[in-house]
Amino acid sequence: MEKNNNSRDFVLGALIGSVAGAVTALILAPKSGGEFRQDLNTQAGRLKDRSYEWKDQAVTKSSEMAAMAKEKSAVISKNVQDQSSGVVEKVKSFRSKGKPEEQAPQLVTAKDPSLPTVHPVDPLTPPTSTEPLNTNR
Repeated sequence: MEKNNNSRDFVLGALIGSVAGAVTALILAPKSGGEFRQDLNTQAGRLKDRSYEWKDQAVTKSSEMAAMAKEKSAVISKNVQDQSSGVVEKVKSFRSKGKPEEQAPQLVTAKDPSLPTVHPVDPLTPPTSTEPLNTNR
């Protein structure tokens, strides 16, 4: 991105320098008023032509970049869609291998009331501390 800014700054500086040089040369040249105006119109026409060329180049480059971005985003979108479909299929196959009617885990109570109640634990859940949270800081 910085290279693009440097290029743009260089082109802008070259353009301003060209205009300043042309104006200075025209003003300092020993010519009559009619010749000066004619030269000024000629230089203005050349500058106008160059600006149209630069505009056309900019439009062409931006169109190419937009097409390339659109193509790459379509490829990325397709890859994401394929991968998400694969994940969905894996989840469906994983679920179908389990019990036909899985229910939410329920508390298992001990037959002896002096024993603590056991809560089912998800194997993917990290272990937590059994100490109470200290809210007095």
